[in-house]
Amino acid sequence: MLSSIIILTYNKLDYTKECIESIRNYTDQGTYEIIVVDNASNDGTQEWIQSQDDIFDICNESNLGFPKGCNQGIDVANGNNIVLLNNDVVVTPGWLDILLNALYSSEDNGAVGPVTNSASNYQTVPVAYQSKNEMLAFATKYNRPDNTKWEQRLRLIGFCMVIKREVVDKVGLLDEMFSPGNYEDDDYSCRINQSGYKLILCKDVFIHHYGSISFGEANEAYTKLLEKNKCKFEEKWNFKSEDLSNIRRELSSLIEQPKEGQIIRVLEVNCGCGGTLLEIKNKIKNVELFGLEANEFAAAFACEIAEVRIAGVEEALNYPENYFDYIILSNTFEKLRDPWGFLRKLKMQLKQNGKILASIYNVMHFSAIRSMLNGQWSYTDNGLLAHSHIRFFSLYEIDKMFTKAGFEHMEYQSIMLPISDRDQSYIENLSKLGNHPVEQYKTYQYVVKALNNNEKDMLQKIILRLENENYPKKLLTEFVNLITINNITYVDIINEIENSMIINKQTMYNTLGTALYKADLFEHVFPLFYASYELNKLNKETLYNIGFLLYKAGDNNLSLHYLRQIEDYDPETAELIKLIQPC
Repeated sequence: MLSSIIILTYNKLDYTKECIESIRNYTDQGTYEIIVVDNASNDGTQEWIQSQDDIFDICNESNLGFPKGCNQGIDVANGNNIVLLNNDVVVTPGWLDILLNALYSSEDNGAVGPVTNSASNYQTVPVAYQSKNEMLAFATKYNRPDNTKWEQRLRLIGFCMVIKREVVDKVGLLDEMFSPGNYEDDDYSCRINQSGYKLILCKDVFIHHYGSISFGEANEAYTKLLEKNKCKFEEKWNFKSEDLSNIRRELSSLIEQPKEGQIIRVLEVNCGCGGTLLEIKNKIKNVELFGLEANEFAAAFACEIAEVRIAGVEEALNYPENYFDYIILSNTFEKLRDPWGFLRKLKMQLKQNGKILASIYNVMHFSAIRSMLNGQWSYTDNGLLAHSHIRFFSLYEIDKMFTKAGFEHMEYQSIMLPISDRDQSYIENLSKLGNHPVEQYKTYQYVVKALNNNEKDMLQKIILRLENENYPKKLLTEFVNLITINNITYVDIINEIENSMIINKQTMYNTLGTALYKADLFEHVFPLFYASYELNKLNKETLYNIGFLLYKAGDNNLSLHYLRQIEDYDPETAELIKLIQPC
């Protein structure tokens, strides 16, 4: 099987030599061809590649850009596979064999890529090497075929991408509208996905990447080019390019592996193209994935990963109650008309002990406060002050929103951006002025994990059923089990009864207190009987229950105090008084 390795060059001859030397050293002879397309270099690159016997060269008289140059190389390639490789890459032992192993492990796989030291899209791994020899030693140890380290992705970075020839024939060449370069790999990733093939990130292969040497010397021009091609991508696909690589690992990492045989359900609200859902799918096998997404074009990609509803989130949130184990919301609450009501709806659709995982921007971040104090409240396309935000939250408001919705055990993590010494001084002054910890001014986003400890919801339902169904024995047993299993306190029971719509609260207190007494849950009993006493100090049933309980506790005098307040003793009360104080 032949692989055609296509390298684009524009000056930077030393990098090109090192790249090609590494290919020769660490790729089996006879399994590849090298095609170098030069875009009018003036540093001797063309002369050098023309002097190499094992390189097929295409030397352009002008700079035609990266997509056009790659297409020139693809047109003359003879390989079964097309390898798009930047000239600032150093390949490592076993690199191509391991990548091809992954590529041909499934007919559905269309393209693969390795991890590296310098790239976006979560394609990097931590490295500590300081020299080329140390890098090669690291890579030699790292590069071991391991299919457990393969991850399906929506996007692969084009510094090294290995593509089946059949995929190129079906998808077509790179889109030259992105010349001179950038976002053509995003576009190609979309087209591969759209054609029914999968992209695989191979975390069992490491190569070195110097990174952005072609554009690194022209920062301003590079920034303008990025913005221009970003707009082109959005116009073509009707969603933002970041939706492809938007993987919220700080949220997905909070999902626990299910127990053996257990299947969990996860819903992501505003799931975009499904990057985070795909990350969950890669990590957790026994999972059913669901999404809500208003953008039908982004949702088309997410639909290949999860069961996705295409609609506005506030209108489409009508799943069954007690359905999901986790609900993920990435920067969603800021865009909702009624985030408080929406959160209550979410709670109803979570299972007992289900969790909300959310990221929420912090309006107390020092940059927002400084903007307001300077009268420069400038909105952006995304981030803390995005145009789409209609609600703003501090830690206090976040906590209040979740608490009022009935969530418990909230855990908060802070996402902070780098700050300068000058910013640090500004934050410290804000902290003194506002009397809040400095961390609240440094936090750009909060990551929230909130528990749906909805035994109180269950408590409310069972209390209403008890009165409506006239206290059947079976339902009283369910009540006792609920209290026992969930460690519900008498305070919770009393609060629920007081806040409920039941008609006869006194009967409820007495009946539940008696049931709990029979179950030996004595710590709950007297508070319930006394709550009944507070409602009506002359109620015969309540006075008897308190008297009987005190008698059993050995306090005969106090027992008689309550029993003798009963008017018109019935035989049972008379018998108890006689038992306590014989004539």
